[in-house]
Amino acid sequence: MKIDKAKLNIGIWCEDDDGNRIKHNPDMAEFPSEATTVHISWPLEVREEVYKLNDYVGKDGVTRKYYKGSDRLMTFTSFIGSGNEDVIMAMVNSGDYTLSEALAVWANACERCMNVLAYKYLNGTDGYEEYSEEWKRCPTECDFCKGETE
Repeated sequence: MKIDKAKLNIGIWCEDDDGNRIKHNPDMAEFPSEATTVHISWPLEVREEVYKLNDYVGKDGVTRKYYKGSDRLMTFTSFIGSGNEDVIMAMVNSGDYTLSEALAVWANACERCMNVLAYKYLNGTDGYEEYSEEWKRCPTECDFCKGETE
């Protein structure tokens, strides 16, 4: 079987009632007037969901302490694309991370850490070195670099 990559649906696109794609600038907040649906497809989506566990109360009004119900509090979603695949694959191919680990690291890294990862795993062709002047000027911080000074 030959896969035609041109038929892959990745990103954001609009369609009309007949399923025809409509030209749309993804940088624009408004969708074309003839669009009836918006499709979003991010194959490399990393999601974390947080639920609040509650005691389960049955239909009879009795609380059952051994059963728990849950309410979704929030969903954290990171999207990976537009060139980030190169860094992620380099992280995996280095043997430092599994694919799952590399995706999770990239999804949770701040701008400063993403630049350091890009610099390290793309052999200095992108990003910047840890503790460099650019690193010191970058105003972001995450769990990976919080409190790091050198």
